[in-house]
Amino acid sequence: MGIFNEFFKKEKPVFTGSRFGFGSGGGGGGAPLSVTGGNAVVTVADGGDGQPYQVHRFTSSGSLVVANKPVTCDILCVAGGGGGGADIGGGGGGGGFRTLTSEVLSAGTYAVVIGGGGNGAGPGPGTVGARGGNSSIGGASLLESTGGGGGRTRSQPADSAPGGSGGGGAYNATAGGSGNTPPTSPVQGYDGGDGNTPDERAGGGGGAGGAGRSAPAHPNNTHGGIGAPNVFSTGSSITYAGGGGANGSGKGGGPGGPTAGAGNGGSPGDAGTANLGGGGGGCTSSGSGFGGNGGSGFVVVRFTTNQL
Repeated sequence: MGIFNEFFKKEKPVFTGSRFGFGSGGGGGGAPLSVTGGNAVVTVADGGDGQPYQVHRFTSSGSLVVANKPVTCDILCVAGGGGGGADIGGGGGGGGFRTLTSEVLSAGTYAVVIGGGGNGAGPGPGTVGARGGNSSIGGASLLESTGGGGGRTRSQPADSAPGGSGGGGAYNATAGGSGNTPPTSPVQGYDGGDGNTPDERAGGGGGAGGAGRSAPAHPNNTHGGIGAPNVFSTGSSITYAGGGGANGSGKGGGPGGPTAGAGNGGSPGDAGTANLGGGGGGCTSSGSGFGGNGGSGFVVVRFTTNQL
């Protein structure tokens, strides 16, 4: 079964009413509700009570067009992951992971922006793992997720580590970047792990579901933080926006990695998977090699078809 089908299986409707008083039904006079936009548009039958809903998935920037009357929907917005650091650098942070439920969208056109993954650092010291791009629908006033922080590199000239989830610290004791930047409630991501000087170990990038692992005094397993679960389905094992791993054994998205679209640490670091929002893996080499690029984000909008 493909990622898209797995993402949307066995869901129970959460569209329980109007947030702003428009009502959730498509009844009334005039033309019927029409919603268009997205790279993939499907109708999926609910596995619980058979209620179908329509799903619009954006993997590149575009527009959602709501025509004739309001629609009550759920929205998932994931930003691009950060690039991994170089020169024994930290893993990139996962892209910010945010949702809205039972949101009423009035008739109109809503711009959708999909954040790209940040470029990995390298080669050598003094370069920067780039922050991932923000993803949004309807601009920051409706819903925007922040790109993941870039993994830190020794002697880097700038700080790209804070983000939706923070990038991991480099081996020369640099701290991991802060996640949930700017602050949201609930949080959109977690902090990157810290680097460690004595044993030349870097920290894993933070993920949407947990912080990156800080460098220990021994083994290389500074894993990235775990991703966030698929909040719109039950029984799905898919996760998104995990943190990139660092060092030779650091796994993207946690100990069982690579998961949640994140890259493992290595030389070069592994790239995050497109449209899953994971961070790139940090580069294990000293003085050469590249960190992995972060994975791009995505946006999903869904609504019950009884509104059509």
